[in-house]
Amino acid sequence: MRITQIHTEDKWHSYRNDWERLVQRTDETNPFIEWSWITSWWKHFNQGATLMIMAIERENEIVAFFPLMRQKGVIRFIGYPQNNYADIIADPAYKEECIAYLLHYGKKQRGVVFDLHGLLESGQTDTCIKKQLHERKHPVYSSNVVSPMVRREQITLPTYMKKKRKKHGVDRKEKRLRKLGNLTYQVLDQRNLSRVFELHRKRWRKKIDGSGFTTSPSVDFFTEQIQHHPSANIVHALCVEGEMIAYVYELRRGGRRLLYNLAHDDDFRVFSPGRILMNYVIEQWSQSEDQLFDFTIGYESYKYDWNTEEDYVHRVVFPGKGLRAQVLYMWMKGRQKFVHTLKKSESIVKFRRNTMGKWKNAIQRWRGSSLKSRIQWVRRQLFQQSSRSLHHDYSSNNRSYRPTFQPIDLKDVFTLKETHQDTSGWVERLYKREYGFHKGGNWFWVTENAFQHEEAPHVVMTNCGHLDESIVNEIRARFPDCSRYIYTSTKEAWLYELGFVPIREDKVTKICSVSVSKQTINNPLGG
Repeated sequence: MRITQIHTEDKWHSYRNDWERLVQRTDETNPFIEWSWITSWWKHFNQGATLMIMAIERENEIVAFFPLMRQKGVIRFIGYPQNNYADIIADPAYKEECIAYLLHYGKKQRGVVFDLHGLLESGQTDTCIKKQLHERKHPVYSSNVVSPMVRREQITLPTYMKKKRKKHGVDRKEKRLRKLGNLTYQVLDQRNLSRVFELHRKRWRKKIDGSGFTTSPSVDFFTEQIQHHPSANIVHALCVEGEMIAYVYELRRGGRRLLYNLAHDDDFRVFSPGRILMNYVIEQWSQSEDQLFDFTIGYESYKYDWNTEEDYVHRVVFPGKGLRAQVLYMWMKGRQKFVHTLKKSESIVKFRRNTMGKWKNAIQRWRGSSLKSRIQWVRRQLFQQSSRSLHHDYSSNNRSYRPTFQPIDLKDVFTLKETHQDTSGWVERLYKREYGFHKGGNWFWVTENAFQHEEAPHVVMTNCGHLDESIVNEIRARFPDCSRYIYTSTKEAWLYELGFVPIREDKVTKICSVSVSKQTINNPLGG
């Protein structure tokens, strides 16, 4: 066997036919070693890296490629960290022998560490590498992360789909969403990809996102993939009234459908739009001829709602030659152990991603705020007091009022966004079956039978834009046969003149994050 080292793009591209021939012969289901994917990745992400591809030739025929690159003192597979999976590309008949050549070569490399990520356990490459290193008594560290999957041959489709759709109430939530607005499923092309990146930014705006999915190189890379390879890169979108509230980026290759990236609009989280779309995507897979649906790496709970089996993705780290390589290896080994332990704890992962993300966002806003805003914020943290008054309508039922406001639906949530600036609040109210009404930029919400201790039918206005007489008249017109209540931030004298008597005051005092509530009854409820 003879090794040829490839350090330039021109030389690499001269091997394209051999590369594609070996991919077809070795693994037809791994999209991350495809020529179109890996060369495009190099074009967009190669900053600071050097090509170190090795081609192994046997009897005048290329039998293996090692798609490697060097980043400072670390040698990795091309595609890190965007690629979930990686591997050598070798003729199965010579794979073990080729790995021996790689390890022999690696041991002679001074001052570097090999960090081989993304090796699927089912591919046996990690096992072969570790076995040969142990036989040579060479230090090696390995970690793994689960990769849940669904295999068609292990399920009875109708029973499986029916059972899974009902989990977490997803079926019910989808029906509820359809009643409230026009719900559609779409497949996006490159012209609509900006909506995907906007949604991802919104989703991770107050969180720590380690994927880098919306960085400039990523946007260019994924746009290129979908533009030039639309059959292998599918973006499913869940839309309500034409607005995207969730997406799933799916890769397809050789009978495998691979979940690469997904996000949903947190304003609609009460409807679980991500789970609704995931149900749809898996239903589409169940109606195809593809045999495997791969959720890829990660311990997220939604993956275990569907999976029938697990593969494991291994990371193998070993040093080259010299003291510098040994020191770098020990540091990387310790770091990987620490990170691997943390990622196994869902609570720690959520703390880092969500809580620390909020802290980071707060610090950024603090730095960009004025001195006056900072003083006000500190004052609110030390002492804050708020009160709300409950008014009861004691006027007689007058049926002369006529409704002039329009009911609020999901379409209004989007069209009136600039007016209310509370999308998540409005969506949650619709989900809870509260009633909303709007007219000319003004709006209000009422809740039916909110007080458990009052048996008679009643409604409570809990939130509004600008409280005025038109809202009072609308409530009386809409609910003439109910007891009517209005919550306001203060006691309104003009409400008293219209027949609304303050019967209760709720006061909340907050001192250094400790809240104390006090309720004062001015008049027995309903009495």
